[in-house]
Amino acid sequence: MDFTETNPSDHQSIVGSRFKPTFESNILYFKVRGYDAERNMVLTTAFPKEGQPFDDEIEALTLLNAFKAGEYERIREIWEREQTYPFYLHPYYSLIGERKPLDVMFTGPCCARCQHRFGNTSNREWCATHYENENCYRFKL
Repeated sequence: MDFTETNPSDHQSIVGSRFKPTFESNILYFKVRGYDAERNMVLTTAFPKEGQPFDDEIEALTLLNAFKAGEYERIREIWEREQTYPFYLHPYYSLIGERKPLDVMFTGPCCARCQHRFGNTSNREWCATHYENENCYRFKL
């Protein structure tokens, strides 16, 4: 259902749709919350650039003419967009390709599970003097 449809009985199907003005306005967008068939009014919630959202209503014929004149445009919902987006299941997927493995700098008896064993953290100086000690457990994971 589009806003340019003229059948009043179908106006209820646009509930939840959003549209925005194409001209300079203090309103970011409108969201349709219902249709009053008795008064032929489209009930909306206006979302201003500043302040709180407020309820508003627009005569259905006025809204139809505004869309035809290009004063408003529909905001397509995410699931209606024609573009496709990549979806990665692995949260650490690198967009620039495979990362090369880090070289292990510290190989003491307690370094195998330590996050600082690669020497790329701020504890590099501390590890340089303690990594060979078998009691070195300060940064063991």
